[in-house]
Amino acid sequence: MKNIINYAQDNTNSFDQDKLNELDSAILCLLAYCNFEKYPNFKVLKDISVDNDDILFDLTHKSLGENSLRELLKVICNNPRFKNIKIIEPVNKVEIKTQLQFCAVTFDLGRQEYYLSFRGTSATTVGWKENFNMSFKKEVPSQFFAKKYFHDIKKKFPGKYFLGGHSKGGNLAFYVGLAVSQNELANIVRIDCFDGPGFYDQQARFDKNILANLDLFHKFIPDNSIVGLLQDDLINNEQYCNIIKADAIAPLQHSVFTWQIDNDKFLLSKLASPSEISWQAIEIWLSGLDDNDRQDFVEMMYSIINYSDDIYLNQIFNPKNTFTIANRLYQAQNTNSDLWKKVLSQFVNAYIQSSKDYFSQKQKALIASMQIFIKDLSIQQRAGILDNILKGSKIKSGK
Repeated sequence: MKNIINYAQDNTNSFDQDKLNELDSAILCLLAYCNFEKYPNFKVLKDISVDNDDILFDLTHKSLGENSLRELLKVICNNPRFKNIKIIEPVNKVEIKTQLQFCAVTFDLGRQEYYLSFRGTSATTVGWKENFNMSFKKEVPSQFFAKKYFHDIKKKFPGKYFLGGHSKGGNLAFYVGLAVSQNELANIVRIDCFDGPGFYDQQARFDKNILANLDLFHKFIPDNSIVGLLQDDLINNEQYCNIIKADAIAPLQHSVFTWQIDNDKFLLSKLASPSEISWQAIEIWLSGLDDNDRQDFVEMMYSIINYSDDIYLNQIFNPKNTFTIANRLYQAQNTNSDLWKKVLSQFVNAYIQSSKDYFSQKQKALIASMQIFIKDLSIQQRAGILDNILKGSKIKSGK
């Protein structure tokens, strides 16, 4: 099936001919994973030396799906639709002490229209730690800097704005839209979140604003989503959340490159049963933990992997370090046995409860549909069906 790389190859119309759509938005979000801050001489996309393997590697190194990202760059940097887009204000901040990982870049689309693209979580310990902090904090450092970044761009480049991001980047884009004033929101055309998590206490803090601005806030998750389900109680709202058909097993569906397309849109699907069970289970689990339990568990898990100067996960989770991590995990279970048991037992119980609820609802729906079906049958038709069932029963029993 086709994906966004195929779309980037096929659509060569200008943005004057075809307005920016959800696939364009996804492409610009993925470009936030490029290390543009290393190459200030790249002013527009066509400046990128896509024939230079060393530069292309350095530009995409340690990014999510870097091979597919390099392939995408080779296409769009030669495509009339994208190649003249200007690259402005790339920012990349990683601070271990403050537990900050923030990266963004703005694309000048022309006509005083700008796309602010926020990067998702990097493969660093501090990046993932900040992600987990979102489960008990109203604002993490990257959300603060995302809001500041928007205000800085707005001040330097007046106009209309598109916001978007993949994974945590989608969360940051939404956060900006939910944190700015109504006057500022009037200058935002659309905000896209691609498989990003929701917010701490989202229902009380943000649901009302999201539902009041469904023309602005657009969420996209794959049909076996994991990350995009977290802390978001609005997944079942079809006006808000688009479920996308993906060509990969559940964890790999986080990559937008696995999502199927239909012309200039993503191919819609339904949430798969494992994801639906997981979504409800996580909601039940988190609601049963107070903020202190969440924070203590995150700090404990972080201490297990934060045992060296390495900050990249691929340096930590390699074969030679497996024993070290396993040993630290064992020690943590003994040292923090009460917390460990409480969190994990609640997690297991939440999954059991969610599974029961899911299959109970399915059973009720099946019974209801059967009742409607039978109600519409004549007495003779009902008798005929019953007779066939009885005959089949006799054959199976050998009578």
